[in-house]
Amino acid sequence: ALKAVEEGLSVVVLEKTARISGEGSCATGALAVGSKLDEQVGNHVTVDEVFSAMMDYYYWRTDASLTYNVLSHSGEMIDWLQGHWEQTGQKGFSAPKATSGTSIAHDYGKGTEKFQVLWDTFIVPGGATLLLDTKAESLIVEEGAVAGVSASKQDGTAVTVNARAVLVCTGGFGGNPGMQKELFGTSDFYLNGVATNTGDGINLCREAGAVLSTDVSPHLAEFCSNDVLDFYAGYMKFLNQGGFLMLDPSGNRYMNEAYCITHALARGASGMRRVGSSYIVLTQADFDKLVRSGVHEVLGEDLIAEYKMRERILVPSYYTLQDEMDAAIAHGQAWKADTLEELGELAGFDAATWARTVEDYRAVIASGEDPLFGKRPELLHPLDEGPFYAVRVVSPIDGTYNGIKVNDRLQAIGEGDVPAPRGLFVAGQDSGGYFSYPYTDYVGATCGYALTSGMMSVEYVKEYLGL
Repeated sequence: ALKAVEEGLSVVVLEKTARISGEGSCATGALAVGSKLDEQVGNHVTVDEVFSAMMDYYYWRTDASLTYNVLSHSGEMIDWLQGHWEQTGQKGFSAPKATSGTSIAHDYGKGTEKFQVLWDTFIVPGGATLLLDTKAESLIVEEGAVAGVSASKQDGTAVTVNARAVLVCTGGFGGNPGMQKELFGTSDFYLNGVATNTGDGINLCREAGAVLSTDVSPHLAEFCSNDVLDFYAGYMKFLNQGGFLMLDPSGNRYMNEAYCITHALARGASGMRRVGSSYIVLTQADFDKLVRSGVHEVLGEDLIAEYKMRERILVPSYYTLQDEMDAAIAHGQAWKADTLEELGELAGFDAATWARTVEDYRAVIASGEDPLFGKRPELLHPLDEGPFYAVRVVSPIDGTYNGIKVNDRLQAIGEGDVPAPRGLFVAGQDSGGYFSYPYTDYVGATCGYALTSGMMSVEYVKEYLGL
């Protein structure tokens, strides 16, 4: 909206909730390459380097033209927004913390203020019409081209917006379990994002003839959660950061649990998603260490430093963990038993599978070698002495990524791989082609893509309109 106003377009923004910003207020940084802030810290990472790394990571399943185009605009996006924030006295972006590798995001902190000031200072005074509490219901299409949007306000008032071009950017469908079931085959996730992102924009586009990209995926988070209890309110969400034994619903071990620490958004998150519900097993001694000193005593300072664990995990005590565990047990999401056999019965594991898992894991601990999964000896926590706990966890999601297939000009694509309907553009998490599965290890990729694709879409809207 900001870019469109500055480019002289007539702008109407439909927002179904009562305020702006959405998932953007939850993010803290944006991946970008080649900004002025990069220059200040001596960051010489190039677009070509990041492009090659991302394409190799995804085995070229993503749209190369779209990816390169977005990365090429990303530094411009940072400079452009930063210029506006500096005019308002906002700090805006910080320079990247690293000058190489995948931690080259530009942080800007959580909250809505940074966006609200843009609306109050530039967008609305620049002539844009912002309609809050107004949900887009359908696209108006005439002779194969968009002609506007039909919408309704929360009080039922019908709204019609006539427009020669429409940009859809409603943030994916993290808040729509039914749509997740349809497209992912499961809705066994805990939403850590915005519940009002329910796929409205994606559905509008599909109804108008646009098609889905090939890699519509959940945007998995790095910790663990529960769809019955709110683990994200306390310390239980860090249970997968201790390297404890993790099982599928049958009681079978399914991965090297250390991946939840070392490759949390890729291998760890993918493994957890595959099994749906995971069960983390630990002893009373392990639990007491967590309550007393968090992961410090469980992992040791050498491993913590080697793994470069996030600061939020490294607090001196998980002091609310006992209350959280009591609540989980009371709600049938955790179990405590004096023996492993009894624990398996309480958790509902298949008896034969669980017995084999216990035998195999104890053999791994005794030998110090994990031939199947390769878990390092320091993380082979003993299971000799109870009581024992099992905690049911599911994958948390920040939302979804990939949606409607777009070309490198962010035009919605229909059957035959051509723009359809004409004049329809899609940005952010509603659009598909920039990401694949599992999520990239570049920090701030989704936020960077949302901001950059939104900004650059205006260039292509003007091109379409012949301006």
